[in-house]
Amino acid sequence: MSYKSDLLLLQVPNFEQPAYFVGMAALESYLSQCGHRVVVSEPLFDFYKSLNSTQQKAMRRLNLDHEDFTTEDKSYLHKVAELYENLITKYKPRLVGFSVIHGNVHTTLEVSKILKGKYPHLKFSMGGIGMRLPTLWLKEDHLQWDRWSYDHLDYIVKGEGESTLEEVLRLLKEDAPYEDFAAVNGLVIKKKSRASNILYYQNPALAPNLDLEKYPFPNFSPFMKYRYYYGEEDLMYPITFSRGCPYSCSFCSVPEYAMKYRYYGVSKSINLMKDLYEKEGVDHFLCMDSICNGNTKWLKKFCIGKSLTGLPITWGGSFRLQKQMRKKRYFDLLGVGGCTFMIFGLESGSPSVLKHMKKFHNRQIIDQIFEVIREVQKERPLKIYLQLIVGYPTETDEDFKHTLEFVEKFSDVITSINTMCAFLLGETPRLVEEMKRDYQLEMVDSTNWSTSVCSPEDRLRRFNQLEELCQRLALPYQPFYKDRLETLLERGKAVV
Repeated sequence: MSYKSDLLLLQVPNFEQPAYFVGMAALESYLSQCGHRVVVSEPLFDFYKSLNSTQQKAMRRLNLDHEDFTTEDKSYLHKVAELYENLITKYKPRLVGFSVIHGNVHTTLEVSKILKGKYPHLKFSMGGIGMRLPTLWLKEDHLQWDRWSYDHLDYIVKGEGESTLEEVLRLLKEDAPYEDFAAVNGLVIKKKSRASNILYYQNPALAPNLDLEKYPFPNFSPFMKYRYYYGEEDLMYPITFSRGCPYSCSFCSVPEYAMKYRYYGVSKSINLMKDLYEKEGVDHFLCMDSICNGNTKWLKKFCIGKSLTGLPITWGGSFRLQKQMRKKRYFDLLGVGGCTFMIFGLESGSPSVLKHMKKFHNRQIIDQIFEVIREVQKERPLKIYLQLIVGYPTETDEDFKHTLEFVEKFSDVITSINTMCAFLLGETPRLVEEMKRDYQLEMVDSTNWSTSVCSPEDRLRRFNQLEELCQRLALPYQPFYKDRLETLLERGKAVV
């Protein structure tokens, strides 16, 4: 067969989380540097814009974690697959790869299954940050995503995927034997023989960490013309300066996915922003790093270095609450560096819950930080976005009252709650095991679980309380996974 490309890289569009194309841009940049012919798909935004408002809402719904796909959902999935068929015909790839994030794993499994049925001779793979979720298990003879089973994928890339995928593409070009693929670090591969009950084999060695100083910056050019990637106001442009995280929150698997926290050099990072500003007119960036203040010395040098450019560039991203933030000069330095918004994974207002999460848990200091921010906001624009978890496994009603109290106390400081999330259990197996041991966990899947202090009914009730508070305060918020709790309780399937 004559191939026009080595890899056709796709991402089933999630119009609720557009900025996650940075992973695709990173892959394209690295693999192209290695000599592979990579085609990155456009995001189907033209198709999306051709739909009326009702149809657009239905398509956005695809990326919700629901009980099952409706007939209407399936029609959109088949339409997405049909559009990708045209790309496969046009580019004739050796490998069709799907990049997944947290919000499109299930839809990607469904779309890739449709395409594999039409192109059984082609190799299909999945990888990306969404693959770190252990809710995608290898069970018996198939892949299992909560209640759904799949066995159509040829490869799954887990961990940082650049070098793993590069080796797969090299082996495909060489028409290498199966045994060579089965030895690739970080690869889950379908077994050649069905002699055992397991259809997939996972190499226990993770993909190696890349030295970011030797690594090319992501190539954003394939994405620049699509407004979909810029955010609702056409303002924020995604960028990354680091990988991994120096912390180990109990519910987060970033340390398992990117094992070592490291970052680009300050000069390299500033030069990238400068280059995008001068060539593309980009002046506002969303830092997609797990954490922006993982290294305070780096952050200080970055802010000073950026200010010396004199360019009207602004940025923001996720920050961990730290005791240094009690000092106003911390925020003054960020202001000098052009930081105009901060995302805090507060998660809870309860000190005991925060302590169990391995988050910063001194409520007195947290309150002092937000009082300082209130003063800063009187001097300059600084938007504050919160991420809140509803129904952590150890959370009681009394714990949740602390969250409600905090939101009300600082509603004037908070711009919005950009993630109001019913807790999904299962991202870190060690937390599941602890809950079984100490909190009488009964678990069906990531949504349908109960501990001695937190049931699906408790989580939905608390979710409603928080929503009612936000509505009374006129505080914007974005809910996640409430629909799954409602469906469980309506159908009488919730464990208690």
